[in-house]
Amino acid sequence: MSTATTAGDQAYFSMASNPTQFAGAPFGYRILTPVIVWLLPVEATTGFVVVNILSLATVSSLLYIYLEKLNFNEKLSQLGMLSFLLSPMVLIYLWEITSTVDPLSYVFLMVGLIAIRDDNILLLSSSIFIGMLAKETTLLLVGIYGLKIWFENGIWAGIRQGIPIGIAGIIPYLGIRLIFGFESYYTISEVIRVLEHLQSSILTSPIMFLGNIYIIFGSLWILFPFGSVDLRKPILTASLVAIIPVSLQIFLGVSTTRLLFLGFPILIPISLVAFSEESTLTTMIALVAVGSGILGIVGGGVSFILGVGGLVPWVGTIFGIHELVIAYFCFQEYQTPLSKIA
Repeated sequence: MSTATTAGDQAYFSMASNPTQFAGAPFGYRILTPVIVWLLPVEATTGFVVVNILSLATVSSLLYIYLEKLNFNEKLSQLGMLSFLLSPMVLIYLWEITSTVDPLSYVFLMVGLIAIRDDNILLLSSSIFIGMLAKETTLLLVGIYGLKIWFENGIWAGIRQGIPIGIAGIIPYLGIRLIFGFESYYTISEVIRVLEHLQSSILTSPIMFLGNIYIIFGSLWILFPFGSVDLRKPILTASLVAIIPVSLQIFLGVSTTRLLFLGFPILIPISLVAFSEESTLTTMIALVAVGSGILGIVGGGVSFILGVGGLVPWVGTIFGIHELVIAYFCFQEYQTPLSKIA
C-alpha cells in the first residue's frame, strides 16, 4: 500500500505527524484531516485509512439521503449510492492514495448539498465553515446555493442571500492563512507545468487518457448530457453550472481522475434524471454497461493471470462490477426487454 504518492500526499502525511508545521501551500492550509489523524491513537498510515473508510461510508449514506430528498425512488437512490461506492476512485483512496484529504472534504460537500436542498442555512454555513479547513473545494457550495436562490427568486436574491454564506467560507479561508502566513501557489510556472503534463498525457496515449476518465463514472457519463436537458429542480440546475469549475480543475493539478471525481454529487443525480421507464436510451445504456462490465471483469481477470502488479487488475474488476450493477438496475427498475433494441 502506498501512503504518499504525490507532493500533496507527502505534505498531509507530514502534517499528521506535526500539525503545527506548515507543509507549504496549498496543502498546508488543509489541516482538518491531518489533525484528526494526529489525534487518533494509531500510526499516521493507519489513521488516514480509518478516516478515509469512515468518510467514504458516510458520504455514500449522505448521497443516498440526498437522492431521496430529490425524490428519486428507492432503487435509483440505491443505484446512485452504489455508483459512488463502486467507482474505482474509492478503491484508489482506500488502497493506493491513502494520505489524502479528499474523502473527508466530500462529507462536508454532501452535508452542504442536503442543507441547500432543505434550505437549512445554519447547517449549510456550518458545513462550509468547517469544510474549508478540509479543502477549499467546499466553496462550491456557495456558488450552488447562490445559483439556486437566483433561479428561484431572481439574481438579486441570489446575491443578497449568497453573500452571508460566502462569508462563512471566507472567514476560515483567511483565518488559517493568518495563522500560517500567506503563500502563493498556482503560479504561472505551475500552471505551465500542469498544462505540459496534460498535453503529454493526451498525446502519449489518448485512449488511455480517455479510458482513465471514463472509468470514474462509467456509463453514467453517457447518461449525464441527456439528464442535463430536463432538469426541473433549481438545485440540480445550479449543480450543473458548478460542473464548469470542477472540470477546469484539470488545469490546476496533474491528477485528472482525482480532480474530476469531485463532480460525483453533480454527475450522479443528473445522470439518474435521464432514466425513464419508456426510454430506449435506458436500454441502450444497459447494453453498453453490460459490454463495459464484461470487458472490465475479463480485463481484470487476465491481468491477475498475467501477474500484473498494483491496482490495475482490481480497478478493472471493480469497474466491471460497477457497470454490471448499472445494467442490473436498468433491467430491474424498468423491466426493459433486450428485444426492445430490435
